[in-house]
Amino acid sequence: MMRISLWRLLSSIAVLAGATELQAMDQGLEARAVVAERKFCLGMPTGLSLEKLPPDAITLRMQIQIFYRNASSGPLILPLLEDPRIILSRSSGDVTHQRNQTVIRFGPQRRPLDLAAGTDLDRPDIPHFRVIPPGSESLSLTEDVAIQVHNPAKKQAQTELLGQTVFIQLELDHMLTPERLVQDLGSKWHDYGTLWTGRIRTPPLEVAIPQSPTTTKCSSQFKVD
Repeated sequence: MMRISLWRLLSSIAVLAGATELQAMDQGLEARAVVAERKFCLGMPTGLSLEKLPPDAITLRMQIQIFYRNASSGPLILPLLEDPRIILSRSSGDVTHQRNQTVIRFGPQRRPLDLAAGTDLDRPDIPHFRVIPPGSESLSLTEDVAIQVHNPAKKQAQTELLGQTVFIQLELDHMLTPERLVQDLGSKWHDYGTLWTGRIRTPPLEVAIPQSPTTTKCSSQFKVD
């Protein structure tokens, strides 16, 4: 399992209690995201430095697990480095027509993996790649995120989402650079499977935000004071 434990402060969305799944398919690859744990926190969570929050601000903390399933007839080689972002829509119609959508990053844009320097490219091995057999599912990574849903110091529609319902999609960009490297590795690793280096977006998840969520004081990763 590859674990990425980064608290990110986003500017939207809260989710009701209970695990939630997102799923999509692209060229034989299915993506499934599971919200495994969540809580609403008051004030400034420890470790977040993107901005100073007042003590009555509300932040949602979630742990999200991302799974990939190979629905094709042959093995797929998945680069484990991905650049994730959230696509936020205000209605199902906006999702369908891809309009009035807000793109929210999990933090700074992740740079493509440089495999040319000191990396063994004889075979697609972890930690950089994972071979997913046909019909199999693999856990790729875990994301720990913090989402701002109320900030009384900033009266902005984008961040004041209490009592609203929004639609979110998780978009994952698995990229390698340069393109010549993708072609060379795809040819070299043909016996191991097909190298997949695309972008995949999950179907929309309808997210209901309580008007008055139950909150607690949080100091660190999913820890309650």
